[in-house]
Amino acid sequence: MGNDLRALKAMTFVMNQPGIKSPIFKGVKMPYVRAKETKPRKEYDRSEDRLREKIVPILKKKGFWVKRVETMAHGFGDLFIMHRSGKLVAWLELKSLVGKQRDSQVEFEKLCLLNKIPYLIIRTEEEAENIFYLASKLFA
Repeated sequence: MGNDLRALKAMTFVMNQPGIKSPIFKGVKMPYVRAKETKPRKEYDRSEDRLREKIVPILKKKGFWVKRVETMAHGFGDLFIMHRSGKLVAWLELKSLVGKQRDSQVEFEKLCLLNKIPYLIIRTEEEAENIFYLASKLFA
């Protein structure tokens, strides 16, 4: 029975006709058709994406395991890094030169620092090169 319902839903998706009135489709939720946007969206600033593309290879060359977690939850850092030697484990927040933290990111930073976990805001490639120095200054 479960496969029949999935096949029926798939069929309704292919047909994609929200105005169908038939007992065959009773209880089957039709796919949502997005309304046309009233005003155009502003263009997304991709400077953090370009920065990530540059610093991830730098960090990997320095011996870090790098995990991108941007989409995990609101407020978390963009990258979680761990050095192979165990010298450093940290959260990195990537920001453009003029980028500001959201409130949820500030709260996460406070939580990290309260638990003695380095949380670094990285804005340039040079900061990624000097990551050990930046982390050592954090709790000095």
